[in-house]
Order: sequence, then C-alpha cells, then structure tokens
Amino acid sequence: MNKLFAITTADGSRTLYDPQKDIHFRSLQGARSESAYVFYQSSGLPQQIGPLTILELGLGTGLNLLYTLDQLSQADPNREIQYHVVESQPLATDVFLELTHDSWLKDQGWNQILADGLTRLANTSQPLSLYYRQAEITIYPQRWQDCQLPTDLQVQAIYHDPFGPQDNPDCWTADCFRWSSQHLSDQGRLVTYAAATQIRRAMVQAGLVIASLPGSGGKREMTVAAHQTEALAAEAKILKNRRFYATD
Repeated sequence: MNKLFAITTADGSRTLYDPQKDIHFRSLQGARSESAYVFYQSSGLPQQIGPLTILELGLGTGLNLLYTLDQLSQADPNREIQYHVVESQPLATDVFLELTHDSWLKDQGWNQILADGLTRLANTSQPLSLYYRQAEITIYPQRWQDCQLPTDLQVQAIYHDPFGPQDNPDCWTADCFRWSSQHLSDQGRLVTYAAATQIRRAMVQAGLVIASLPGSGGKREMTVAAHQTEALAAEAKILKNRRFYATD
C-alpha cells in the first residue's frame, strides 16, 4: 500500500504528500489558506443567506469540507447545510487523524464526525450520511461516473478538487463538468484551483461561462464558472477568448 506522509504547510495547517506520485494534496504555501480562498471565499458562500447545498468532487484530506462547515456554522449555528462529496478513495482514519485538523477548527466536533465517517466507509462502498449540528454530510465512495446523486439536487457551490489532469484525467473532461454542473443552481458557482486552457475548454464545452481569479499560494490564476455571467464574482475576469471555444 502506498504510504502517505502528513506535512506541515506555511500557515501551520497540514496536508499529505504522496511520494509515489510526487503529489502534495494542498499547497505548501498554506493548505488551509488555499481551501479558504479557492473554494470557500471564491464560491461566494460567505455572502449567501438561508439553507445551503454544496457538492464537492474530491474529498482528499477533508480540509475543504471541514473549513466550510466550521465557518458556516460559526456564522449561523441554525443554518441548514447539505454537503455532498464524491471520493473514490477515502482516506484511512489513522492517516486522516495525522492531519490534526482539530488544532485549528473552532468546533472540533466536525473533525470527529468525519473521522467516524471514514471509519465506517472502510467497510462499505455505499453512500454514507453523517449528521452534526444542522448539517447533513453525504459521502459517496465512488467514481463520479458511478455516482447517482439525487436527481433534484441543486447546489449553490461546486468544489471541483480532484487531483490534476495528469493523475486523474477523467475528472477534467467536458463529461465530468456536465455531470456536476447539471446540479448547479442558476446563481451557483463552480470553483477550482486549475487554470489550464484544456480544462477551461472542457468547462465551456459543458455549457459553462468561465472566468479567472488570481490564484492562491503563488499560482497566477484559478477558475470560477457558472451557468450565466451574472453569477460570477464581480472581480472575476470573464474569459471570452475563442481558444476556449475551439473544438479541434
């Protein structure tokens, strides 16, 4: 079995390093900082009011999920939240606990509920629902191609956070973006750390409008997408260059 190593990043939070693939799960400039900016803030969730529904592709270390739920519940303890996350290879519980996310969470109960869920997922390939405070977390331990999300699911944010196209190419195709964005509400946003031309082209082929924001941790750009321009961040640079619309 491939050994993963927990390492401390520049903001004091921890991420994992896979030496076999030479991959860091999150930025060494700050794992928590990257999740906060690229996913939570750029999705527009902090400005939303009322119940929220989120879809994430790629649970990874669980950092996006934990940071988002911790922040939202601190802002409004009574807010109802549904968080759907698709991850074909959930972490083993002992590896997850080495990340010590509970050292920075305001409510350490989020860390415990996810640890308990990962333990239960070790014995099943079926979707698992977890409940804490006003949140329902549903983890689908499957590939996105095999995942049956609720047909009426509509989300305010999609966190597109699998490994990059070199290591996980199926997650960066037009088909994958069509699969997830069919559940994106009219005013919702899809956010990802990636900014490569072929990835943005796949988003456009899936019917999304794309825009650029400054990246995190020294990266020049990241991408935010939506069904319509009006749903994108005011500071986002809308991308209309014809290269993203090419099909050859």
